[in-house]
Amino acid sequence: MSTDRPKARKPRRRIQTDQKARVPVRRAVSAEVEGQRQQGDPTVCATLEAAWAAADPAGDLGLTHAFHTYPARMHPQIARTLIEEFTETGNVILDPFCGGGTVPLETMVAGRRPIGSDLNPLAIRVAATRTRRRNKEERQAFLGLVEDIAERSTDRVRERVPVLAKIPRSETRWYGPHILKEMAGLLEEIRTTEDKEVRNDLEMIFSSLIVKFSNQESDTAERETTKRLRKGLVTEFFARKASELCEGWEAIESALPERFFPPRLRQSDARKVDRLRPKIS
Repeated sequence: MSTDRPKARKPRRRIQTDQKARVPVRRAVSAEVEGQRQQGDPTVCATLEAAWAAADPAGDLGLTHAFHTYPARMHPQIARTLIEEFTETGNVILDPFCGGGTVPLETMVAGRRPIGSDLNPLAIRVAATRTRRRNKEERQAFLGLVEDIAERSTDRVRERVPVLAKIPRSETRWYGPHILKEMAGLLEEIRTTEDKEVRNDLEMIFSSLIVKFSNQESDTAERETTKRLRKGLVTEFFARKASELCEGWEAIESALPERFFPPRLRQSDARKVDRLRPKIS
């Protein structure tokens, strides 16, 4: 950060204060650094720059971060770095735009108290699945259930069991007829699950396949493309994604500190975030 004074004579920065409340007020500092503009407290700027530099877009995201795409999500390494730099064990960290749960998950494994809210109900459901804690026995039971569901779905495909896809007619154009039929049958089998949390996780696995098996180019591009997808592939990917999710849950179990705090996740308007303020004992 440039200055008119010699580097050997760094003056102590004066802190402006609010005379009534006697609260320190940081002056905004701005500078051009290698084509990037920095503005604000220099120490905070340096930490943010380090967090950004630590995020490897090509690296392994770890834990369950790779499960279920979510638009404009924060790289977990950025969240991890900022949590370590700006908070201490046991602190409450609230993310009022938690999306798929990146910050709540990193908060939990760092031994802080996570609170996440988002207006999008899908965000809360994805975040709940990503931050789930399941031990070895629970993971094995989950995979056993997935195997049963996949077997029933495969039988449906083989026997051509009639099923109705309950989606708007305008959405059906994105799917091949056999893909739409297999997905509708798979969802029916998933929804026979009684346990609410387990059913949510199964439905989120299903949700992660919706764009992949459509004729939409990607999650962020609505251009139509042609995909040649064989029968049974949807069910195979469902089972594969469930296995990957369980591997992520296993990684969470290994990463959790001895004392951790499960996240509080709520569908909520960020303008009403005060309602989420916890009573810490």
